[in-house]
Amino acid sequence: MGNTIPTQLRSIDPYASYNSDIANRLTRIVTSGVDCLLYPDPIDVIANDSTSVIVTSGKCVKDDVYIEIQQMTVPLDDADFFVDSTSAWDSVGYYYVVVNYTYAKVQPANVASIGIIKPSQRTTSFDSRHLFLACLDVGPDGGGGYQVDAILDYDPDWPNNRRILRGADPSGVVASYIVVSTNYSADPDDSNIKASGNTTITLPPVATSPKQIRIIKTDLPPTKITVVPYAGDYIDNATSIEMTGRWNEVTLLPDNIQTWVEI
Repeated sequence: MGNTIPTQLRSIDPYASYNSDIANRLTRIVTSGVDCLLYPDPIDVIANDSTSVIVTSGKCVKDDVYIEIQQMTVPLDDADFFVDSTSAWDSVGYYYVVVNYTYAKVQPANVASIGIIKPSQRTTSFDSRHLFLACLDVGPDGGGGYQVDAILDYDPDWPNNRRILRGADPSGVVASYIVVSTNYSADPDDSNIKASGNTTITLPPVATSPKQIRIIKTDLPPTKITVVPYAGDYIDNATSIEMTGRWNEVTLLPDNIQTWVEI
């Protein structure tokens, strides 16, 4: 399993301050206690070839531990990378690329590794041990094998399984970030959503949304992005907002009652 472990730097034991079991709160200033990727240099997953991907250098926080890893290639035909499995990819569908790490007071300290979760294991193996990096859309290669058709920031079947980011983005805004191309119900944690295709984005309930949401349309016409409120809520007393031009965007602020206000 050694080939699944990237070169990495981890912070000092976050629970060791004053010999206490209470977590050091410094990371939580940024993360609010949520396992996440860190702006401005989050770990990412990018294309390499049809049978492998690259996990880029970047930073994350898992179990209150700051982890910085160096770039590595992840071959999908190497069984060592697969979580709770003894075989490599063996079907079409959505595969997760994850960081495996669980904090424990042990010597030597636990290290982070990169893992892959198969489509059939998404509801059984994806759990608190893992930090979501990407969803791979895997299809047939035409020759009896498999290939990576797309790399997604979330699982289209279960959109709450997604990349979560914290920290200052390039504009200096503390934000989470997600890219969508199918209908999506926004989470109260979402700050920036880049959308493409003929996609409807449903806003979270105003009552549970603590901050503004910015939605950007990234592709050319004739596609259309439609933004609708959660049932019972409103957008400036309207029923929806539509965006048709590339780079059209809307920023909405909850008024903490029932209405999203466009700003």
